[in-house]
Amino acid sequence: MNLNNKILEKFEILLLEGGELSSNFRDDNYDFSIRCHKWMVESLHLIKISCSENSDHYRQAKYFNSEYRGTERRHLFDGLLGTLGAAKTDFEHGMFFDVRRFVRAELLDDFLSQAEYLLNEEYHCAAASLAGAVLEDTLRKLCDKNNIEYEKKTRIDALNISLAQKEIYDKTTQKRITLYADIRNNADHGHFGKVKNEDVDDMIKWLTRFIDEHMRT
Repeated sequence: MNLNNKILEKFEILLLEGGELSSNFRDDNYDFSIRCHKWMVESLHLIKISCSENSDHYRQAKYFNSEYRGTERRHLFDGLLGTLGAAKTDFEHGMFFDVRRFVRAELLDDFLSQAEYLLNEEYHCAAASLAGAVLEDTLRKLCDKNNIEYEKKTRIDALNISLAQKEIYDKTTQKRITLYADIRNNADHGHFGKVKNEDVDDMIKWLTRFIDEHMRT
């Protein structure tokens, strides 16, 4: 799958998730608020890399994201959902430049910056979930780089085992990745009491170093 198709696939995933969140929108539930905040950050970032910071889509999405508070949250959420749909349509019809130059480690760095932002805003579970997605994507890219085959739906644990077996990294790194995969799973499945702020901070910092070591050579 080429990059443009991956971008479109991400659009589809976020549009489906956004539609589900909109249909069940709540103002009185912390866990739901975390899901909405994470979705909005990911949507804003996707619009940025696919349409550019100078596009009307990105400026409008940034407004909805920055004003997301108080009694207008449902209206602003739906506004961003509509903007995401419009951005997807225009991207699909070739209205924007080729985004391939944004890939590789730089794109992963940007997602980690978003995770760090979520952590600093005290959404450490959402930060763990996003950092975990970066970790999984990094392991897939590392498998591709080293010609290691894997199934499309293969997750972190299996990718980690394959890479360690091929001695792409050592057992200590394998164990650390297993630990971070567990943190990501707890965040994704609502086990928020098992996700500690300091562990997420360590996860983001370690992953930044891991990407520098393995994805820039």
